[in-house]
Amino acid sequence: MQLPLKVLMVEDNPADVRLVKELLHSRRDQFDLMHADRLQDALRVLADNDIDIVLLDLSLPDAAGLEGLWAVLNQHTNVAIIVLSGMADENIALQAVEKGAQDYLIKGQVSGELLSRSIFYAAHRKTTETKLTQLAQYDVLTHLPNRNLFRERIQHALQRCRRTGKQLALMLLDLDRFKEVNDTLGHDAGDLLLTQVASRLSSTVRQDDTVARIGGDEFTILLEDIPNRQDAALVAEKICEIMQHSFDLYGHEIYISASVGIAVFPETGKDETLLLKHADLALYEAKNKGRANYQFFDDEINSSIARRVDLINQVRQAAENQQFEIHYQPIYQLYNHIMCGIEALLRLPTGEQENIPPADFIPILEETGLINPVGDWAIKSVIQQMRRWIDEGLPPLRVSINLSSRQLLNDQLVKNITEQLASNHIDPKWLVLEISEATLLSATAETLNSLQHLKTIGVQICLDRFGEGQSIISQLHELPVNSLKLDKHFIDELGEKSYGPGCVAALISLAHSVGLTTAAVGVEKENQSRFLYAQGCDEAQGHYYARALPPDDIGTMLAGRAEFREYQSL
Repeated sequence: MQLPLKVLMVEDNPADVRLVKELLHSRRDQFDLMHADRLQDALRVLADNDIDIVLLDLSLPDAAGLEGLWAVLNQHTNVAIIVLSGMADENIALQAVEKGAQDYLIKGQVSGELLSRSIFYAAHRKTTETKLTQLAQYDVLTHLPNRNLFRERIQHALQRCRRTGKQLALMLLDLDRFKEVNDTLGHDAGDLLLTQVASRLSSTVRQDDTVARIGGDEFTILLEDIPNRQDAALVAEKICEIMQHSFDLYGHEIYISASVGIAVFPETGKDETLLLKHADLALYEAKNKGRANYQFFDDEINSSIARRVDLINQVRQAAENQQFEIHYQPIYQLYNHIMCGIEALLRLPTGEQENIPPADFIPILEETGLINPVGDWAIKSVIQQMRRWIDEGLPPLRVSINLSSRQLLNDQLVKNITEQLASNHIDPKWLVLEISEATLLSATAETLNSLQHLKTIGVQICLDRFGEGQSIISQLHELPVNSLKLDKHFIDELGEKSYGPGCVAALISLAHSVGLTTAAVGVEKENQSRFLYAQGCDEAQGHYYARALPPDDIGTMLAGRAEFREYQSL
């Protein structure tokens, strides 16, 4: 404790005021005594000063009994209170201590030594109590309210809203790419990021609003007394914007974003449970719509979530019953239009006219962890199909398989691939593994070693969707890759954007300069094919050439293509 302790005496009797001053006179270097004769005056003094101890009388002109104690405790939870009363009533004394007073002393029975000791003990107990409360109600890392205190505050806020008829908004916020920061820079950097995020969030809201950390990289924001949902939208927009500014983590400049889900009382939830549930569903929708945005919960989102739950169930059932199929899309050499390979593509038939698009079910496989068993099945099926084509008299064909980041983390991946190639007597040179640029960006040393091993035994590695995001151009010559595929958006921009052709030409030239072959995906127009050929792009695939086909159709196509056999014999 830092001396002198600041003591506020709330007493309207001048004689009692003089008595207390006399009792503490010999210890005046330890106590800085202030005085207020009414409760309202005391509350103003407490608001303007850092008071350690309040000596509170229970008979004041504007407060009687324990009313004054409750008023002080409600507004100033960190101050220690000693009731100094003329009422020798054990029931009142017990109630006062139960409500939060540190001690109950009776006027006329107090000596200077007793009073000073009570003040010191009260200050010490309050300090200890405050520290314990801090641990129980506040996050140790960010010093924001934790889940317990947040739930307490939202309950009180809902009570006020029901009484006043006002609205409140509950926001749930989740950091995008936080796990990547932890994995690449370490947990210390992740902790520093969380503290910086907490500071930015606190700066976006009013003093009376609440920002809390409820676990991991999840934060909640409680906006009270808002006229309409547009006020919450403005706060959410500001949050999304400031989160995209760079963070400095021990000299590393990193970029993240945030997704926000919002539920409004009473419009989309009339109690704490529903508000939290609906804000969580809105957050889920924000992530589905590309992250770095906010969504309000509404009936449309509710329907969207229901459809997604149904889709998740379909995907799980398909994985359990091996209902997935593999189709193959031809890849052509641009200079002679001869088919030089095929890409294996996962399909999920529904029994209806249209199948479920891969863009819908692949993320679910990733999120649910089913990508590994389904991926292992796909690798086995593709290599066995390669064997069947050869047994049918067709020459070997280069086949590409896409691998996700989760599959690359599977320590059995290399073993599974090499065993399947060996058991089916397939030369590894006919297998191509496609890994996206984003996956290689976050690849661990172990993952890169696995890819290098596969490349060493003859498996080809293709850098897929090159240019989709943060580029690894500076590392191209160091990566265990043989070729790269241009991201589809570059092909789409040919003829659409003025900078499109220049970007494509530059990327093709860059790949060739480091000894990599190039391929383009999503080619749908003749002018795109002509431009790619003119720029020296090696291969291409897309609906302009052929759609993905079932295995039997691919076999029929190969059997009737004499030029393909001639190409394979070279």
